[in-house]
Amino acid sequence: MDQAEQGDRQEIATAQSFQHWGYHKHNTVTGPVPVATQLLHAVGIAFACKLRKASAVTVAYCGDEVTNEADFTEALHFAAQHQLPIVFICEHASSLHPPTTPTPAIHYTPSCLQNMVLPVELRRHCIDGTDVAAVYTAMHQAMDRARSNEGPTLLEMVTVTGTFPATMHDPLIRCQYYLQSKDAWDDEWANQLTARLTTEIEHAFQDALRDINNTPTLRHKHE
Repeated sequence: MDQAEQGDRQEIATAQSFQHWGYHKHNTVTGPVPVATQLLHAVGIAFACKLRKASAVTVAYCGDEVTNEADFTEALHFAAQHQLPIVFICEHASSLHPPTTPTPAIHYTPSCLQNMVLPVELRRHCIDGTDVAAVYTAMHQAMDRARSNEGPTLLEMVTVTGTFPATMHDPLIRCQYYLQSKDAWDDEWANQLTARLTTEIEHAFQDALRDINNTPTLRHKHE
């Protein structure tokens, strides 16, 4: 094996390792390869937290492509049956078409949950996933509900996809415009926030490298 090929294999192995790496400092669990199985892991964690009377709330993420999986419905029903402190977030992607007018047209695909029979104990909300304020409010309410032992919540977040430039549908840019309209945006604060988050990401990246190098099964992928 020449040096170039060995380098390519090492890069691929590193990328694969990061796909299956959690971040224990922030209670982030490793993501699985099979779709929807992370939801079963999440309800198991939430069940353990409830048995231990812990104040933690579990948050599980998935895309709308997993809603036809048995693991998805089983996780929702188990969480509802046991009134677990968990919030499910399902991303519902809609398409943005190039405009024939100056305003882009959004094609909202039907909800993947509209014909699904959901447990009555499960609270469900469909919100604009590109609206930071709406997402924050819905998430805050769902977390409070979970901590008050009122059961699980399913948040269906509608997002916009497509190759056409969609500046106003970028959550961060949209949030910036909103804050500017309220005279609440500060460039110095934004620069400081960017620098702090960049540092946190770099630290997390270095932690991941150390974990990979200290784990034999992962380290062997690089040898």
